[in-house]
Amino acid sequence: MDMESDVYAWLEECQIKEIKATQIAAAIHQEIEDFRNRQKALEGRLAYYEEGNNIDKER
Repeated sequence: MDMESDVYAWLEECQIKEIKATQIAAAIHQEIEDFRNRQKALEGRLAYYEEGNNIDKER
């Protein structure tokens, strides 16, 4: 019986670790998505300003 309770405790501990790892992975995934979105926004702003400079040079 004592061995059975050890197994259940070990399983519960593994499940808790799995939940924590999943939460960490989800948070990291969100950080990556946020970074990509910021990068795209900056690339868009850069293209806009470069286009504006080209128009000014043509004048």
